[in-house]
Amino acid sequence: ESALRHYLRASKEWVSVTPVVLPGDFGGGDLRVMTKLLHKAVRESGIDPGLVEGAEFSKNGFLRQAARVRDVKLKDWNAKNLILYHVRLRFKCPVRGPIVLGRGRHFGLGLFCADAE
Repeated sequence: ESALRHYLRASKEWVSVTPVVLPGDFGGGDLRVMTKLLHKAVRESGIDPGLVEGAEFSKNGFLRQAARVRDVKLKDWNAKNLILYHVRLRFKCPVRGPIVLGRGRHFGLGLFCADAE
């Protein structure tokens, strides 16, 4: 129960616990394109992308206990073209969780928790 509150509370800062599969079909690396795809993922989850103030992308998790990108197995998907990153999201105002983003949101990927920092 104490861990659950980090997924359900309102916060301006959120970090991914499991990697986010951005909704695109290329290898990634272009920050401008990745940000555009992240905004698409935010919109698809029902959150207004205009609330996003900033985002950081990393192949390593922002949390010590975050699932590692290289440990995620996507054998049923065309994995070589998918973009997996950990994301730190900053919103202009507090957004209530749960937040789950990206193409893998129905498979346990793209899960966020409120950032304690």
